[in-house]
Amino acid sequence: MDDGACGLHGELMKSLLVLLLLSCIAAVSQVRVPGPGGSAPAGAAGPSIVGSQAYHTASSGTTFAFNYTATGGNRLAVGCVSWNNISSATVTDSASNSYTAGPFQINGNNTAAIGAGYASNITGGSLTITCTWNASSLDPVAFVLEFSGGTGGTDGSTSFASITAGTAADSGTIVTLNANDFLVGMFASNSGTNPCTMTAGGSSTMTLSETNTGSYICSGLSTRSVTSIGTYSASATVSSSDWAALIIAFK
Repeated sequence: MDDGACGLHGELMKSLLVLLLLSCIAAVSQVRVPGPGGSAPAGAAGPSIVGSQAYHTASSGTTFAFNYTATGGNRLAVGCVSWNNISSATVTDSASNSYTAGPFQINGNNTAAIGAGYASNITGGSLTITCTWNASSLDPVAFVLEFSGGTGGTDGSTSFASITAGTAADSGTIVTLNANDFLVGMFASNSGTNPCTMTAGGSSTMTLSETNTGSYICSGLSTRSVTSIGTYSASATVSSSDWAALIIAFK
């Protein structure tokens, strides 16, 4: 083999070695180094709000349908508030998303009730969402909360309470199972007077609120993101001693 051929062969070998070295460097850079305890670094924070909407109708009936446009793959929590002696509420929608029934609670005088349903990894688009009760609801209200992130579902922590004394509405406490839980509280209060008022308590934000036609019945949805496992509740100050409250922890 002459000197020219040997030189060409040598340059080709150098090029191949350089490419091989670059490939190895790229592969190493993509390896995730385990964190403390030998596990991979923790993922992103818990769920975050994408959108929300409150709805109200002066009509009565066992169903209340309303429209909401959602993004596919996200999560929905729906609150169904009724003003009558109701014992159950379910949630469905036009895209056949599967809603898990959350807690249900009626106030002490059996006049204001609130139930919840939630769905994960939804089929999005323009949805017609329907609250259905076991009996006719007067002046119903509905809440839709859309959020994304987290690992899906709840951490199994739910609580609900009702009382006929005092204006400090409280869901009762839950003990969360995940550090980055997203807490959703729902409230309904029948003040019997105008106006009915409701403000969030503690570190929560009253994300949605609504009053009925005569403004003597009010309801609300609060949210809170936490960063550590612990004992939490959803609370609100209301203008009536007759209320119902619940809380759900989403992971």
